Amino acid sequence: MRLTEKQLRELESIVKLFGLSLKGLKYNQKKGPPRDIPHRVPLDSHQLLQSGDTVMISRNLRSGQKIFTRGNIVVLGDINPGAEVIAVGSILVMGALRGVAHAGALGEEAAVIVAFRLNPTQLRIADHITRAPDGESIEVGSPEIARIKAGTVVIEKMKI
Repeated sequence: MRLTEKQLRELESIVKLFGLSLKGLKYNQKKGPPRDIPHRVPLDSHQLLQSGDTVMISRNLRSGQKIFTRGNIVVLGDINPGAEVIAVGSILVMGALRGVAHAGALGEEAAVIVAFRLNPTQLRIADHITRAPDGESIEVGSPEIARIKAGTVVIEKMKI
């Protein structure tokens, strides 16, 4: 999967929100020399990622897959229902978030969850838990950010 120029610019602007920068991309194709990006991770169904830095996962997460990292996590793909991502830091999903996401897993209320399409089965930031009301699905059509404000999980449109 190759990113378009527009997708690459969007990725760079969102990554900058977390105080990070891209050093390069590595594609799984034989076209041209690859440029490495730190922490390219092959996934098992349950995996503990030991890094305290940002981890990048470049694939969709399926039902039954559970990822935990001691830092931030960027998913270049979808988090499907039944999949779970847990981060001590923040979570950025460059796709649809339809599974479970838990940012600030050790109580960090400054952590955020950002997704291009935010429709999780459950959303947790620190000790705060929320989910969409039963039978309700809200499609916004633009990236959204979930964060803690005044002790409550608030979801807002991203301003890119």
